[in-house]
Amino acid sequence: MVTQHKIKVKPISEEEAWTLFTERLGHDISLSLEVEQIAKSIPKECDGLPLGIITMAGTMKGVDDYASGGMLQRT
Repeated sequence: MVTQHKIKVKPISEEEAWTLFTERLGHDISLSLEVEQIAKSIPKECDGLPLGIITMAGTMKGVDDYASGGMLQRT
């Protein structure tokens, strides 16, 4: 595969990552403390890369029960 341009993407800070995640997930979503703790690990797992954070939050959007539905699992 031949590329025309390389774009370097810099990771965002943990605070910016969490803000982006919650904005994409939806501000009206309330998370239990346990689920919030697990959810905060998602932006870290994405290494602060915005596309990964947006994708994961979009995947979780609209899921009512994150913990029992298997969306969030501790590793």
